[in-house]
Amino acid sequence: MVQPKIKAVVDASFWININKVNLVKYLLDYFELYFVSKVEDELESHKMKDFYNPKDLDVFRSLRELNLIKIKDPKVIDSKAKKELSKDSGELYTVSLAKEINAVVLIDDYGPYIFCDKNKISPLSTINFIVYLCELKIINLSNAEQLLFNLKGCIKYSFIEYALHKLKKVDL
Repeated sequence: MVQPKIKAVVDASFWININKVNLVKYLLDYFELYFVSKVEDELESHKMKDFYNPKDLDVFRSLRELNLIKIKDPKVIDSKAKKELSKDSGELYTVSLAKEINAVVLIDDYGPYIFCDKNKISPLSTINFIVYLCELKIINLSNAEQLLFNLKGCIKYSFIEYALHKLKKVDL
């Protein structure tokens, strides 16, 4: 029996990192992906776009053309989020849409991640997703560790260390 996909609103930070570690294909297995226009604009406005398209932008455009990504904006900006998150940021719109459509937020920025967690909006980071795939035995421990190391410089190393510690406890 095929499991229904979970609605997920994707922030630019997560999208860039998940592309960096080549795990988009697994996202499509578990999630129905939504992006807000603000995040789409952030991805499209990459400063080097005139010289080359970054991988995350190419993948985004391809999946959007295949209708595997939906672009949707929130009808209302969440008042709590408006007070606590950066004004007119992709995170603000992402969190608001997730709350509106009862979706998970795929995000790697620490502040908005904590905001979601405190406000009963389920956040999922790239490192959490890697650990999850390892727990399901979709990727092996060695691969998961390598993917986490590939995120050095993109995600605080203390979070990567925590994930590596957590992986050691996975019953493989």
